[in-house]
Amino acid sequence: MVEKILPEMNSVLCEMITNMFGQNFISNTNEAKSVILPPADKYMVYIQLTGENIEGELIFSFNSEAAQHLLESIEFSSQNDVHQRKLLLSILGEIANVVTGELMTHESFMTIFGHVHMHPPLVWDAEAPTEGCIPLRSGWAGHVENGNDFIKTFISCSKTNLLEVTETDFTQPATIKVS
Repeated sequence: MVEKILPEMNSVLCEMITNMFGQNFISNTNEAKSVILPPADKYMVYIQLTGENIEGELIFSFNSEAAQHLLESIEFSSQNDVHQRKLLLSILGEIANVVTGELMTHESFMTIFGHVHMHPPLVWDAEAPTEGCIPLRSGWAGHVENGNDFIKTFISCSKTNLLEVTETDFTQPATIKVS
């Protein structure tokens, strides 16, 4: 069921990049591909979603060319590499925020995830990795492209176990029911 969200996610991503950056990415994935690990590239943006009984993640993985072309498409000039890198990471995080926020309003997303909390994005640069951790779980992958520019996409979700204490007598060990 989750795999049906990925083509919508890719469509939202393409539309957002066209509207905000004037670049025409296309989605070549009408169907999601089951993968064991999320796709990795030069830059990755991870967004965790948590709900009452479900958790999931969306990952956007940008190759160097795509990231550089997005940075070049805005009117910003700085010779300072540190400023350019900070701006680029901010842009990539905001792309993931906007796409995820829009996707959360889609009926297919709501059917699977319900109401969820979207955590701030973790932006990861392969050349300057942080201590952040990208979960290693299976899910569904796709991609969008514009020539040699690629953005790989990934989605996964799982039910969370609810722990319910059914014994309230504090003189005895608690009975815990996992559902």
